[in-house]
Amino acid sequence: EHKDEYCRTILKEMAKANLSKDVKNKFKINEKGLLVDIRGSIVTPVRLVPQILKENHDHILAGHLGVGKTLARLQRQYTWPCMRTAVIEYVKSCLICNKRKAVGGSKAPLHPLPLVEGVWERIAMDIVGQIQESAKGYRYILVISDYAIRFVFTVPMRN
Repeated sequence: EHKDEYCRTILKEMAKANLSKDVKNKFKINEKGLLVDIRGSIVTPVRLVPQILKENHDHILAGHLGVGKTLARLQRQYTWPCMRTAVIEYVKSCLICNKRKAVGGSKAPLHPLPLVEGVWERIAMDIVGQIQESAKGYRYILVISDYAIRFVFTVPMRN
């Protein structure tokens, strides 16, 4: 934080005996010694922004969400100047998102599914992975969701 100009400016203001209301009401040092805003979001040094964007958008468990959801996820933990602009630029430049994005045309209409009456009558399954190998050699996760009880089961898989 001390190496980053934005963080350093805030910390200098906080060190002054007569804190300006702008800084006093917006920032504090939390119990872990981190500079946070009034919501508890970590004031992030600019040099860490690319890494945080990658972890919260590109990571296999992040889901390559759009601008709105990626921004909402980040704002729960972090803050930095021009955050919205950084997220917009990052998501728009994501090659995987651009490949998946539908190009023109109209989408097929949605049709309602018939109601289910019992457990295991209708399920959805997907495989997440390849992820970092666990100590026991698991690299994939089988995800099973039951439509009736809306419960998700996960099963680790080696291959």
